[in-house]
Amino acid sequence: MSRISAPPYNVTTGTDVNRDGDNNDRPDGAGCDSARGDAFFQTDMRLSKKFAIHRAQAEVLWEMFNLFNTVNFNNYQGNQSSRPGVTATGIPTGFGRPRQAFDAFQGQLGLKLTF
Repeated sequence: MSRISAPPYNVTTGTDVNRDGDNNDRPDGAGCDSARGDAFFQTDMRLSKKFAIHRAQAEVLWEMFNLFNTVNFNNYQGNQSSRPGVTATGIPTGFGRPRQAFDAFQGQLGLKLTF
C-alpha cells in the first residue's frame, strides 16, 4: 500500500510581469512549488501458490496493481493564463487542473518454473 501526500507544483502567471523577456514569472507572494496537487493512494497485491512437479518446482502468480482502481492525477497546470477547456484528445486544460493520471487497475498472471 502506498500513500503519498499532495505533490507540489509551480504557479506562474504565463506573462512577462517584470519585462525580462521570460513568460514564466511567478505571481506576487508565490514561491517555488507553492501549489499542491492531489494525494496519491494505491494498493498492490500478489497471490502465489507453489507446486512440486517431480524434481521441479512450479509457482503460479497473480499480481494486481492499483487494486481498488483509485484515480491518481499528476502533472498539474500551473500557468494562470491557461484557458479552461479540453484538448482534441480529451485532456483538460485550465489553471490548477491535472493533465495526466497514473495507470488504472492492472493484473498479470505468471508461471515460474525452477528445476
